[in-house]
Amino acid sequence: MADTKPHIAELLFEWAVRAHTSQIGNDGLSLEILREHAQSNETLKANLDRLLTPHPWELALQTEKRRSIEAQRRQEDYWLDQIRPNETALRENRAAPALLYKMADKYFGRFYRFSGDNGPKAIAELLRDDHKLVDATLQGLRSAIDREDVPDIEEILR
Repeated sequence: MADTKPHIAELLFEWAVRAHTSQIGNDGLSLEILREHAQSNETLKANLDRLLTPHPWELALQTEKRRSIEAQRRQEDYWLDQIRPNETALRENRAAPALLYKMADKYFGRFYRFSGDNGPKAIAELLRDDHKLVDATLQGLRSAIDREDVPDIEEILR
């Protein structure tokens, strides 16, 4: 197709390279396969080199993504530092309401596509799979309804 329909071949080849670099829809597609196919056509070979060279905006996007991941990591570190000393308080149903709120917020997310399985996974992810902390947090959340400082159903309805 590179000889008979070069524009179509270039477009398909570009899609293949993008699929490879984005890791989406590239089952069995390797850089070696792309290079092998590009060797038979000078235009495809030049396109491969061009397509594999990141654009400045892609580099900026990668930098911003790294910064965002680092900021999220710092936020998670902060919450881990807040939760670890409160493990016993969570188990004994006396953790600070702000801590319970944060954990409930993580558990329920923003109610987008929430299912009963999402919550524990979200907590485990936030707590980096520290099983003792996950267990204590889930126990604290389950017990929160029985706390004296939480309104009961009559108070809520009133």
